[in-house]
Amino acid sequence: MMIEERRRTVALVLVAVALALLFAGRFVAFGESDDGLDWLFPLGLLAVLPAVASLIVAWPDPPARLWLGIVLAVLMLLIGWQGAVNEDFRFVWGSWEGEFWTFEVVLFLLSSVLLTTAGVALGGRRWLLRIPAYLIGMFVLAVAVAAVTASYYGSTCTGDEEEGCLAALGGLVWGAAAFVASPVLIVVIELLLWWRRRHKARQRAV
Repeated sequence: MMIEERRRTVALVLVAVALALLFAGRFVAFGESDDGLDWLFPLGLLAVLPAVASLIVAWPDPPARLWLGIVLAVLMLLIGWQGAVNEDFRFVWGSWEGEFWTFEVVLFLLSSVLLTTAGVALGGRRWLLRIPAYLIGMFVLAVAVAAVTASYYGSTCTGDEEEGCLAALGGLVWGAAAFVASPVLIVVIELLLWWRRRHKARQRAV
C-alpha cells in the first residue's frame, strides 16, 4: 500500500515539475509574447523527462494511473479554456495554432487511455478499453486522410503558392470529413461484435 501511495505522489510531483520547467522556460504565456524569441529551449526539452517519467511511474499502479489521468484531463480543460477566452495565451507552442490544438488532442487521448485502463483494472467493464481505441483510430484516420489528400492536391497543382495553400485546405476538409464519418464505422464494428457475441452465446446454449 505504501509503495502504491508513493507511486501516486511521485507521478503527480513529476507532472508538477514538468509544468514548472515549462513556466520557467517561458513556454506558458498569458499575455503578448515574442513568438518564441525568449523561450529557453533547454528547459523545454528538460520538461519532457519528468512528463514521461510520470507515465512510467504511474502505469503499474491503477489508482496512480487514474489520478494521473484526472490531472491530465483537468490540465487539458484548463488549457482549452484559456485558449478560448484569451487569444494571447500560449502553452508550449505559439508559432502555429495547429500545434496548440495538437497538444490538446494528445492530452485528451492520453488521459482517456489512462482513465479507461485504470477503470478496467479497478473492476470496470472491459468494453471501456474500446473507447480510447476508437478515439485514437478516429484521429489517426483523419490525419492519414488529410495527409494523403493534401499530398494528392499538392502534386496535381501547378506550383502556384495560392494553389498550394488550397491543397492543404483540401486535405483539412477531407480529414474533417473522415473524422465526422468515422462514428458510422464504429457503429458497424460494434454491431459486428454484438452479432459475434450473440452467435457464440447461441452455440454454447446448444
